[in-house]
Amino acid sequence: VQECRDLYTDLDRIVQKLPKTYRYLMSDPAGNSERMSFVYDSQKLTLLEEVGEINFPPSEMDKVRLPKNTAKFEGFDRPPYLASFSAGQTSITFVNAHLYFGKSRSDPDSIGRRALEAYAVAMWAEGRMKDPQKAFTRELVVLGDLNMPKSTDTDPIFQTLTKLGLEVPLHSTQIASNIANDANFDQIAFLPTTTRDLFTGLKGVFDYDTAIFPDLWQAGKNSKNFEAYLRYYISDHRPMWVELRLQ
Repeated sequence: VQECRDLYTDLDRIVQKLPKTYRYLMSDPAGNSERMSFVYDSQKLTLLEEVGEINFPPSEMDKVRLPKNTAKFEGFDRPPYLASFSAGQTSITFVNAHLYFGKSRSDPDSIGRRALEAYAVAMWAEGRMKDPQKAFTRELVVLGDLNMPKSTDTDPIFQTLTKLGLEVPLHSTQIASNIANDANFDQIAFLPTTTRDLFTGLKGVFDYDTAIFPDLWQAGKNSKNFEAYLRYYISDHRPMWVELRLQ
């Protein structure tokens, strides 16, 4: 879960309404005073020892660079938040990443910084893939709002995120992840040599439009009034899901 406020009491209220086996983790607030969190069923998942953030020491920040990108990587606006879990014989590290957005999706300076953040995540994942002794779990999933409008080779964020081996499978649903229906900012990426083997091929966006505020939906369909209610009361993004075959 992303864009949780510094004042986390609303998140806590939601979890309190779930079955008693549900737990949550949350990061310290970072960019835009936002926390990132994991909500999980402790009856199905066991929390493992590694919980933390992806960061680069100052001595290694210069290594995060891209051709024709004059921006300088100075760290993440919101450090990706990771947690490791086990289910059965499978253990997985999930990386909750919300990449920098900036002024707009097309602003060159914003794209430059966003691309460097995506590349930094790719570098970290590649390092775990190349040296399994440093990887707490073999399986790795990067997920969240990657501010990647399109999963295509022409998208600069897609290019940098997948440059070193991460793969972004296509959605199995057709609806966009943002409620404006014009972008798939939210993505789930796997390492090709490991976690991809667990992927069943089912991954998509949950279309909750007709279930939340159905009267507004019926009255206006994709009206601005309906979008405004979703933005204020729920989110400007739809939930994303993925199915993994655990052992």
